[in-house]
Amino acid sequence: MERHVIARPLQCFQRALASLVLVCLYAAAAQAQPVPPGASEPAAAQEPTEQRAINSVLSSTRIRLYTDVGFGRPPQEKLPEGGLQGSKYSFQMADIELFITSRLSDQWSVLADILFTSDFSNEFESETDRLLIQYSANNYFRVGFGKFNSGIGYYPNQFHRAKFYQIATGRPLMFSDEDNGGVLPIHQVGITAQGEIPSGALGLHYIAEISNGRAFSLASAEIQNFADRDNFKAVNGGLFVRPDAAPALDAGFTVYHDKVETDTHAKFDEMITAVHATWVTPNFEFLNELAVLKHTAEAGDTTDTTKTFYTQISPRFGVTRPYARYEYQDVPATDPLFGLGDVSPAAGVRKAFSAGVHYSLGAFAVIKVQYDRAQQFGVWANGAHAQLAVAF
Repeated sequence: MERHVIARPLQCFQRALASLVLVCLYAAAAQAQPVPPGASEPAAAQEPTEQRAINSVLSSTRIRLYTDVGFGRPPQEKLPEGGLQGSKYSFQMADIELFITSRLSDQWSVLADILFTSDFSNEFESETDRLLIQYSANNYFRVGFGKFNSGIGYYPNQFHRAKFYQIATGRPLMFSDEDNGGVLPIHQVGITAQGEIPSGALGLHYIAEISNGRAFSLASAEIQNFADRDNFKAVNGGLFVRPDAAPALDAGFTVYHDKVETDTHAKFDEMITAVHATWVTPNFEFLNELAVLKHTAEAGDTTDTTKTFYTQISPRFGVTRPYARYEYQDVPATDPLFGLGDVSPAAGVRKAFSAGVHYSLGAFAVIKVQYDRAQQFGVWANGAHAQLAVAF
């Protein structure tokens, strides 16, 4: 009697297990059968395909970070009031750059450049340095929408933000940011297009941009990210060559024009002409750039002209690159626009001679030591600083 009581539940378990195996075998056989022509797959079969598409986009997303630390007193950007001679030797934590790219399709991609910055206030701030949605039809037409480095000059678009890619410890003076007292509209919000022009071995390229321009007002930031102070848009266009016979050469020019209006409703034409000639190989770098800015008042027809240029040279010996840079900038004190914003370029002549050594510590780290002799605010002063820049 006791044995029958035990056997009955065991038999039930065996039957249930056998039934489960049969159900699994039947389901597997049904899944293996091909879908008849013209029949649609069930929703459950479509989900893996959609998931694969999502995973494909996510897998194309790349995130890179750049930063640097240093010690000294640099003469370029972020100077305290009074210039180089008024600064102190300090340990410095520079920008942290979060650089994100993603390919959405064969033609579409997106780029985002987020900065966490610090200055003489010793406080960190975050900002979107670039946000660009790009469409690339072919080598002859590539267009981007959003916030971008303007096509004025060579340096900002070649090296962007990361100190890791720059030979010297910082940008040339002429490419200082607008909110650090720079004279050029480095950042723009609008549309930028560029591509090749069929020209054979000459390697001719074009660039064309339309944007909000910049503001000269205490009531508005220099970079007009969301709202333009007027309906007139800034335009920028230029040509440059990269000839087959000299692939190291990149030379060209751009012309930028905007109409700006001040808080007092005075109107001015802003015209910027920039030229560059560079020679860059893995073992040698020679950079030369010049920009001339003209601000002309519509009433009175007076013009003030700002001139700025630099030249930089750097040979390479293994992992070591000595370098030297000379730069010059002349901002007239009579310029009617530069004094209107919350951050103004220093009026008068500024000169700087810099020399240093760039030493590679591997694929993702470099160390630089630089000496500077600079004239700022009519006074010559010496400075020196060291920098460790990394990519990770």
